[in-house]
Amino acid sequence: LQLVPFKAGAVATTEPVQMLMERGNGVSLNGPVQWLWEASAPTPVKQYSFDLIDETRQFCEPGSVCPRSGRWLPRTRQGWENNYRYDFAGVVTVQRGQTMP
Repeated sequence: LQLVPFKAGAVATTEPVQMLMERGNGVSLNGPVQWLWEASAPTPVKQYSFDLIDETRQFCEPGSVCPRSGRWLPRTRQGWENNYRYDFAGVVTVQRGQTMP
C-alpha cells in the first residue's frame, strides 16, 4: 500500500510507475496507477458556521463513533503546536457507526 498525499492543484501521474512490493526483497511491480477519491471536503451546517455536517468530518477521536464509512489515516500530534504526523502504514477501513480504533 503506497499512499501519496495531494494538495489542491496537484496533478497525478498517468504514466506507469514502479512500486516496491512489501517483503518483496527488492522485487517491484511495474504498471499503471489507479487513483480513487476517498474523501470529501468538510461542509459547514450553514454558511459561516464552525459546526460541520457529521458525515463530512475529517477527524475523529479514538473510541468515538465513526461519522462516515471509509478509509481513515491515523495522525498524532507532534509537540505543543498544531503539528501532526500521519501514519501512512496504519490506514484502517471503518464503517459509519463503528467505534474508531
